[in-house]
Amino acid sequence: MRISATADDTAAVLAQIHALAKHVPELPDDADLAPVLPSTGGVRGQWVNASGCSARETGVVLYAHGGGFADTEPRAERLIAYRLSTATGRPVFAVDYRLVPTRRR
Repeated sequence: MRISATADDTAAVLAQIHALAKHVPELPDDADLAPVLPSTGGVRGQWVNASGCSARETGVVLYAHGGGFADTEPRAERLIAYRLSTATGRPVFAVDYRLVPTRRR
C-alpha cells in the first residue's frame, strides 16, 4: 500500500523530528569516544564505547541509522550508539552517511 504525502506533510514530520532532537540529553560521562580499532577502511563514523571493553575482547557492533539518506540527527544517533554499547557490552561504530552517495563516472 502506498500512502501519499505532500511536501507540507514531509516538512511537518521533519519539523517534529528536529523539535524532539533539541531535547536529546548529552552523553553520560562514561561514554568513551576514542577510536576502538586503528582503521575503519575509510568508512566515516564515530566510535562510542560505554562497555569498558576492547574490541579485541568482545568484538564490535556496527550501527547504521534508519531513515536512509533522508534525514538524521547526529546527537540522537550518538546517544543510540551509547545505549547499544551499554546493552551489548561492546563498542559501537555508528556509520556516518548523511548524504546520498554519488556515482563516479
